[in-house]
Amino acid sequence: MIARLSRFYSLKPDDILNLDHDIFLALANSMPAIEAQETMQALKAADWPNMKKEARNRLFKDLNKRANPIKMDKEEKPLTTADLAAILNGR
Repeated sequence: MIARLSRFYSLKPDDILNLDHDIFLALANSMPAIEAQETMQALKAADWPNMKKEARNRLFKDLNKRANPIKMDKEEKPLTTADLAAILNGR
């Protein structure tokens, strides 16, 4: 987990170990979205040459859902960078 956090957020292992628990959880919970975004980019580049259109659409829909998590509050919208920063800053 520490290696993955270090990769995604360019933090040193010691910095990760010293994070506030809530910030650590927020960063860790954001990793699936980041992984999905990376996967979507890789799939876009490969253009899914061997997949049928229906399978491509189903895979893209699933990855898009994970890459753009819904902010669960009064309004349901994709989580933006500003939203994530606000969560990490405790706002």
